[in-house]
Amino acid sequence: MNDPNEEEQGTHTEIIGDGQDASWNYDQYNVMEGIWILSVVIDQGTDNIDVNHDVTIKYLAEESEPNPFPVGEE
Repeated sequence: MNDPNEEEQGTHTEIIGDGQDASWNYDQYNVMEGIWILSVVIDQGTDNIDVNHDVTIKYLAEESEPNPFPVGEE
């Protein structure tokens, strides 16, 4: 997993047999804006691999409740 500056932020290696599934969970803190790249490399054989991505970005709850009145409508 490379960040927008092309610096590697996470990596995982796994051997997947014929008909097997594998998954990789990765947490990234301080996510920067931009395009992130997930590369999948097949370094043996010519097998086809289906890759499904599920990306979730979670934000910490604010320290206090949001202001219920938009600015200027108090």
